[in-house]
Amino acid sequence: RPALWQFFVLLSGTVTLVLLAHTICVWLWAVLFRLLGVFPTLEEAVYFSLVSFTTVGYGDVVVDAGWRILSGFVAMNGLLAFGIFTAVLIEVIRSLSRRYMPRG
Repeated sequence: RPALWQFFVLLSGTVTLVLLAHTICVWLWAVLFRLLGVFPTLEEAVYFSLVSFTTVGYGDVVVDAGWRILSGFVAMNGLLAFGIFTAVLIEVIRSLSRRYMPRG
């Protein structure tokens, strides 16, 4: 019978892939903002993208009025991504639980 440690290794790998996917999304938005000239530095673009993607929206870094709609799309993309990846994680946990967790 498969070991419990295999369950945690596979789950950890899945979580790592999900975090990597979120990171790639944030960086893609940041690169777009930088290419459009919305922010003077990549660091500022990454920070704004991360804060918007996670829908925290601190407000310490903002975009000009002409780019507000685009920043809303970052937040909408983040909400959808978190929802999709939550569903993926739940399905992976369910699938792995059936295979690796003992049934009483």
